Amino acid sequence: MRRPCTASSAVLALVLAGALAPRASARDPESETKTSAKGVTYLIRVPKTFDKEKSAVLVVAFLGGKDGTPKGALGDIDYQKSLTDAILLSPTPANGKTWSVTATGDLQRIADLLKEVQNELHPTRTIVTGFDHGANMSYAMALTYPDLVQAAIPQNGDCFMPYQDAPGIKKPVFFVSIPDNYSRNEDTLATVKKLQVAGLPVFVEHTQGDGSSDSKALGRGLDWVQKTLGPGVRPLTDAEANERLAALEKAIREKESGPIAEALPRLVGLPRRLVPKVASLVGAQLASANDDVALAAIGLAGSLGDDGAKVLKKVPASEPARAKAAATALANTRSPLAGEGLLVLLKAPAEDIAVAAAKELENLGGDAALTALVTGLEKAEAPPGDARKAAILEALEKLTGQQLKTAKEWKKWLRERG
Repeated sequence: MRRPCTASSAVLALVLAGALAPRASARDPESETKTSAKGVTYLIRVPKTFDKEKSAVLVVAFLGGKDGTPKGALGDIDYQKSLTDAILLSPTPANGKTWSVTATGDLQRIADLLKEVQNELHPTRTIVTGFDHGANMSYAMALTYPDLVQAAIPQNGDCFMPYQDAPGIKKPVFFVSIPDNYSRNEDTLATVKKLQVAGLPVFVEHTQGDGSSDSKALGRGLDWVQKTLGPGVRPLTDAEANERLAALEKAIREKESGPIAEALPRLVGLPRRLVPKVASLVGAQLASANDDVALAAIGLAGSLGDDGAKVLKKVPASEPARAKAAATALANTRSPLAGEGLLVLLKAPAEDIAVAAAKELENLGGDAALTALVTGLEKAEAPPGDARKAAILEALEKLTGQQLKTAKEWKKWLRERG
């Protein structure tokens, strides 16, 4: 029987805790209890390593201490090195005890809190996490606010809220940890299937255990998010973006390869309003005779979403280093348009390029990736065949949980899936 997406914070014992213990590591600054402009009480720990120029990942844990209120320091996380340099935040439910996972309940309150914290600290990305009932809130925030949340790392839990797709916004990714002996595995697996049907990138890990909180699952999830989305980058301010864009345009006018190659990566994180202009400049550099310039342009294109996916289609499969870099960049765009470019590389004569494209389609996820993989599988089934078929089947299985063997079977599955 499906449970509603509500959560008693009394059972939310997750990873940051150990973390909600009343002691703090000597290497970590003390956490601070704050109240947002709209009245949300939360506990936050900004690391000593925090640099406003570089910022850091924001990890939001839907936990509660005694009576549902986060208390004490966010703690001793020596065992969780992935969190050492992260901003940690643990909010309190409106009623102090139970998460109300509805638009009129806690979802909008927490969305307002995230906007406030993001405007102040400019995190490189925001990741939500929770255990069991707290996982429900993690699913719901990522599904409802993909403009605020880039990834969710739920342990167990379930949620059947619809995904709120937003044009121009990259889809959130999900790392779901499920103990084999968890009593409500069916609900969690049903949620995973819903995410997959919605075309959202999902990785499911099955662990041993009965459903007790696995404090290291967050670390494994963070590693997967980093690998899937690439390094997090602090958004540039308008002033920074304008200055760096001017430097690139100057280098292009003067035809200086070295300065061009140096200027391109510095534009990662630019404001949305400048993306079309920068994408045009990047497209012109993809054909550069200088490999450093071309590879730098490819890397930057990977941060430009739909616009980046469009220009990356220009990278020829005949140049191995650039083609493989383009495959990675296409997946990094998180754009459905990337499927077309990756399909071209999947059909490339060179086996290593095709295998790389299959792996990046797995990282891309979503309907576009599934369609490209199944289309590519038809070609891979024709003689003489090579490693691309195994790579395609592996990617399809990881994306869907299905173990079909032929393009015909996969096409049927896609049709029935709707």
